[in-house]
Amino acid sequence: MFDKQLTGAIFMFKQENSLSIPLNPKMSQIIVNIAYHEGQSVIEWVEKILQEAIYQYALPKDKPLTEQLSALERLKQHRTQILAERNNQPLNIDITTLLQDIREERDADFVANFNTTTYCH
Repeated sequence: MFDKQLTGAIFMFKQENSLSIPLNPKMSQIIVNIAYHEGQSVIEWVEKILQEAIYQYALPKDKPLTEQLSALERLKQHRTQILAERNNQPLNIDITTLLQDIREERDADFVANFNTTTYCH
């Protein structure tokens, strides 16, 4: 379970430029365990986490776009769920008629309340 590339509390990225990060033993063990459970070496896992952090840091102006895309994906999943519950049959609503009915109901409420309202002069 112990990654051979982990020496004590120091990670070495064995590339042209290397980086040493001193960590406390508890943090080191947590990282080793997570990498092991994800089927990756410590170096692969740390690089993945760093890439994600760099991406989020480098593109803060695009965060609203990312949030919008995430919301859109949730809406698509919700739509798929609703369709599945309806045996893939979409709602069959005549929007024009529905809006007309809503307007007529609103107008009737307005007229009914207008006639019963007393005004102070």
